[in-house]
Amino acid sequence: KPTLPPTPTSNFVYESLTDSDPAYVNANLILSKLAVINRAWKNSADKEGLSEQLRNDVMGVSSDQEYLAGMITQCVLQMGRHTLHFTQLAIDRFFNIFADLFTSEQAKLKCILAVTEFWSLVPQKLVFSISHLLQLGILDCNSILLWVFKPETRKQMVSHSYIWDILGSMLCFFKREMVRLGLETQELRELKERLALVDSEEGSLMGEPPTNEKIRQHCKQLQDIEHTLEEFFFVFFSRCLTCLNDYVIQCKADDQAFRTYWFSTLSQ
Repeated sequence: KPTLPPTPTSNFVYESLTDSDPAYVNANLILSKLAVINRAWKNSADKEGLSEQLRNDVMGVSSDQEYLAGMITQCVLQMGRHTLHFTQLAIDRFFNIFADLFTSEQAKLKCILAVTEFWSLVPQKLVFSISHLLQLGILDCNSILLWVFKPETRKQMVSHSYIWDILGSMLCFFKREMVRLGLETQELRELKERLALVDSEEGSLMGEPPTNEKIRQHCKQLQDIEHTLEEFFFVFFSRCLTCLNDYVIQCKADDQAFRTYWFSTLSQ
């Protein structure tokens, strides 16, 4: 009998619960609300009203934000589980409605754990979902690092390459943002300089010159991203060193060799 990898299916954790379980009832209630709003969304001009209605219905399920964060994440992914395109549409459509639910680090961590549990057998969709949530601003560097260095995740850093794919995707996203903001800032400065050299009649045809405030905003956004990356690298390498130190101490206590593949991967 051939050895085959696990079937790449999603894992909606509430599906296996019994009808009497409150979590099963709440998850199916949220799913039904999402489905109703999703159908109405296509033909409605009042998308703001639908969003507010959905938010009020779902937030009434529980007052525990962390509990809701994990449940909403699983339900939204369940709605878009069939293809990457549907996954992206579901995330774009519903996560912005509940953005303020994911403000605390613990709520963001619950979101990541819900994604990893849902796509535990489909690492490509796992990486895609977390990367997209990062781009939307639902997740941030701190929450991803908090998840990466959890004891149970840390053990998978060598055996599961998707963790490194997520970190690489995060760095690529910030690099693209830095390049984009850098180019836009440069273009705004050059446009302002060009408009300052032409007469008022010709300048009016070229449009309004960018204000100093707009240029400062772009510069601030660029500085914020640079600061975020600096903080990310500092925390990441600090925690890597801590992991290596703990590992060496444990190996010496157990009288085992510490120069393993795991040690070489983290220390390079």
